[in-house]
Order: sequence, then C-alpha cells, then structure tokens
Amino acid sequence: MTDIEKLFRPRAVDAHKGIFGHGLLIGGSYGMAGAAVLGARAALRSGIGLVSVAIPPENISIIQTSVPEAIMKIYDTYPKNLEKYSAIAVGPGISANERIFSMLQSLLKNNPRPMIFDADAINVIAAEPSLLSLITAGSIFTPHAKEYERLMTAAEKFDATLKSQQAFSDRFGCIVIKKGVPNTVTAPNREPTIIKTGNSGMATAGSGDVLTGILLGLTAQDYSAYNAAVLGVYIHGTAGNLAAAALSQTSMTASDIVAYLPQVFLQLEKNIV
Repeated sequence: MTDIEKLFRPRAVDAHKGIFGHGLLIGGSYGMAGAAVLGARAALRSGIGLVSVAIPPENISIIQTSVPEAIMKIYDTYPKNLEKYSAIAVGPGISANERIFSMLQSLLKNNPRPMIFDADAINVIAAEPSLLSLITAGSIFTPHAKEYERLMTAAEKFDATLKSQQAFSDRFGCIVIKKGVPNTVTAPNREPTIIKTGNSGMATAGSGDVLTGILLGLTAQDYSAYNAAVLGVYIHGTAGNLAAAALSQTSMTASDIVAYLPQVFLQLEKNIV
C-alpha cells in the first residue's frame, strides 16, 4: 500500500448516509448540464452521503434524469442555506459572465467556509483578482494549464513554475492542484506533492469535472483539504489508467473515468482489510 492509499478511511459497519456528508455542486449552465452530471456522479461514486446540484431551471430535467440520486436546487443569485452543506464545489459548466461573477461574489461573501473552485469559477476569479481576498483558507483550486496561467497572472508576480504554485498556496492559504501528467499539489507550508497517476487519454472534455466531484465527495466526508486533494488526484488518475487500459487512451471519455471509480475504491477497501 502506498502512502497515498493509506489516506483512505474504511467505512464503519454501522454507518448511515448522514455521517458521509452533504455536498453542494454549483454548475451546469445552459448547454453545459453535462459538467454537473459528471461532477455529481463522481461525488456519489466517491462515497458522499448526499449531493445537491445547484443549476439554472432549464437544466432540472437533464440532471434529475441523468443523476436520480441527486437533489435539485435552483440558483439565481446564489444558493441559500449554505450552512447545511459539509462541502461546496463551484465551477463545472457555469460559464464566465457578469451574472456568474455576481453569483460567485455573493457566494464568497456569504459562505465563510473553504470551497472547491474549478473551471470557470477559476476564470472568473482570475478576471476579477479582487475576489482572491475573499477566498477562505483551506479552499482548493483545480486549474488545468491555461486556467493556472490566468490564476497566477491574477495573483501578480507569479509564473508557471512549481515554485510559484507553492508561493500562491502559501500566500492565500489554499490548496492548488495543477492538472496534468504528472499532477502537482501544493498546500501552505508543505513540500509540493507530485502524483504520477493518469495518462494523456484524460485530456478530454469533462475529466476535470469528474475530479471536482471526487474532491467534493471526499471533503464532504471530512477529509482534510490536503488529504482530499492528494487522495482525490490519485483516485482520479488511477480510474483514468484503468479506463485507458480497457478502452484505449484515444477512445476513453470522462464518463469512462466515473465508470472505473468503483474498481479503484474496491482496491482501496481490499488494501485496508
């Protein structure tokens, strides 16, 4: 068993869904409902007790049909009653526009807890650097290469190096997962962690949404932000490797990564018996 695998926690025999957390996924703008579907499915496959998906009203039937286990929430300005969620992720498929900026600004001002930021949530923050001052310590950013470049530029005097990624984490008290092969994870006052699971077949639409869902599932279960990030990236990459081995790197899709998550968790469970 690797050091990363040792982060995985077994489920108690008398467990019930109430102890595995309630996560909120905010995403899926018009035409991008699939991003929310992938994220919600991945969260559910990662052991979360309950997942709510906050979406615009036109996507209700899509999400409800595609992910019947999910709870639907409609957002206009920003979702209310945030205190009932044990983890919140925002970004998959939300689009970057003025309406989303207002929603994200309100969300940051009204939710004092850490959150997971992906996709256009990162792009909105990068476009409006003043939002960085509202980020709660312990939050997780999951940028791919271009989003990472925008985020570092917004922070000023940062560049594309691992040293700058670490400096960003130290300055804002957050976890940064720079997606790629290998993945790099930085956290405040820690040595960077390099995770080599994954393959180029994961460079496909929706793969990042799956990672966001995994992170939501783990943080909702009270894994620390750093442990969730490291374990989540490992799980995501391992599922991607299994999908590539069965289907090829060329033909695999993000849905295939979700489909292979049970095999990864099955192996993790076997390793702790």
